[in-house]
Amino acid sequence: MRGRRPTSWSSWPLVGPSLALALVTSGCPVPPPPPTPAPAAPVIETRPDPAEARKSRPIGVGDAQAEACFAQEDTAGPCADGHCVTRCREGDAGACHELGRARLASDRACAKKLFLLACERDQHGACNDAAVLLGQDGDETKARGLAQHACEAAHGAACTTLGKLSEATARLTQLERGCELGDGEGCRLAASHYTEGPPDERDGQKAVELGERACELGDLTGCVDLAVLLAFGSGGATRDLARAESLLREVCNLDGPGDGGRSCSTLALLLAGPAIASGGTTPADTWKLHDRACQKGHVEACAMMAQHHYSEGRYGDAIAVADEVIDELPDRWSMRYARGLSLLNLGEPKRAIPDLAKLCELRQDLEYCPLWLFSARRRAGEPAEAALEAAHRRLGDEAWPEPIFRFYLGRLSQRALLTKAKDRDPRRQLEKECEAYYYVGQELLAAGQRKAAAGFFKKAVATGISEFIEYAGAGAELHLLGAAGGEPLPLTP
Repeated sequence: MRGRRPTSWSSWPLVGPSLALALVTSGCPVPPPPPTPAPAAPVIETRPDPAEARKSRPIGVGDAQAEACFAQEDTAGPCADGHCVTRCREGDAGACHELGRARLASDRACAKKLFLLACERDQHGACNDAAVLLGQDGDETKARGLAQHACEAAHGAACTTLGKLSEATARLTQLERGCELGDGEGCRLAASHYTEGPPDERDGQKAVELGERACELGDLTGCVDLAVLLAFGSGGATRDLARAESLLREVCNLDGPGDGGRSCSTLALLLAGPAIASGGTTPADTWKLHDRACQKGHVEACAMMAQHHYSEGRYGDAIAVADEVIDELPDRWSMRYARGLSLLNLGEPKRAIPDLAKLCELRQDLEYCPLWLFSARRRAGEPAEAALEAAHRRLGDEAWPEPIFRFYLGRLSQRALLTKAKDRDPRRQLEKECEAYYYVGQELLAAGQRKAAAGFFKKAVATGISEFIEYAGAGAELHLLGAAGGEPLPLTP
């Protein structure tokens, strides 16, 4: 080792304190102290987020109802290829929600189950849908809990649902919260509170503001409500007919059902009103709007169209429209009226009987109804006298049209009936004669005396009382009789 220089500080021999001091003072470099080792990084134990882990787990495992719902085959809609079932099983809560909506029309119980499964994975729209179904089923406590959970997560529609399930004191707060979060229905319902709520809380301008917001958010019913509010100035709102008409036209002109046709029918009524009737709108225009409303599914408009078709002598159209309305509203008397009399005027008395019988049941104040029913039953060869006898007893006095009842029951001659039709008022006499001629014609028709019946129907038409049911009926019978009554008359004058 002699003669070699050390190559590092670590190779120098150990020296005493005096030598070390000498080296320092002599200017020789002093070796640095050895580096201090860095402390070891602490070991952090990572654990999976339970919520995230739960979201990724398969859904419905071991749940018999869920498995039964998964087993159903979807033949139409967004889940028709089975991908919703697959994704839902694998843990995709959104797919479960989508599958529930696809099943809602065909299997409500399955839809509710799927909504609840999705809600457990914090699919807040599914929580709201489940809350709606539970509320409809009467389980409002559980429904409120689900709606509140989703509302706290800022789901606007859930806040609206919570408002609808809440006591009156909390209702408005939740509805306005739903509106703030972008739910149009919440805006619309809050607006209605300011027009229909307690008198001291009504505020027409606030209602207009909320209605405008509902409309902006695409709530078409809210648009129509706003238009009505502006048209009539309800709740102290400032009237604005031009804005109201514009809103109604915009919604009415949308393709598809939209608001169910309410906008078109409301627009027709508004245009026919005195406020803007001078704007060049004709009755034909308003009926076109009612017809469009009916085509969009508005039952009230359909009811009006059926009556309009009947009054115009379009009996086939009246029957077609009434068929749809009666399926949904079997106790709507005006539809029984339109369809029953249309069938009678088309020479189908047997088919008219159920409608006329129901009409007489629903409207016992219509004193002529038993006469129409009697005519239909007589012409169809069915027993008729007992029901007419009961109706005659309820009639009580001998004022017109009581003599027609006695004529039908064989207690008054044809000549005596026509004598009873005489009246000091020339107009009233024509009205009574129109009715008498028609019912005599019906009795002759039931007896097979077609030519004699045609003669009386002609006399009824000759009275010119065109607004009477009997006048229209006589014209229809002449049209059907044809050769027996000479040249057929049109169904309406």
